[in-house]
Amino acid sequence: LIKGIAERIAHQIDIQTNQRETTVDAVQSALRTFTSISSDNNLSLFNNFLSVCSGKSLPSEDMKILDQMGLTENSELSSTTKSHEEEDC
Repeated sequence: LIKGIAERIAHQIDIQTNQRETTVDAVQSALRTFTSISSDNNLSLFNNFLSVCSGKSLPSEDMKILDQMGLTENSELSSTTKSHEEEDC
């Protein structure tokens, strides 16, 4: 019984570790894309960019800024941003 519980706990730890690594990889990829398109080091803008990447909506004023930077088009990732993402995959 204890061996089975220990194996399940070890499996859960492995899964959580893999999820963390995947999350870190995704954030690093988004950061590379953001910095390759924008010279602005504003963390608030980067947070807004991450929100769009994850499919969340933003207030129109924030979307307008990302549109002006070329990161988004019509509240979606721009073709330039998508091409950068594909290069990182």
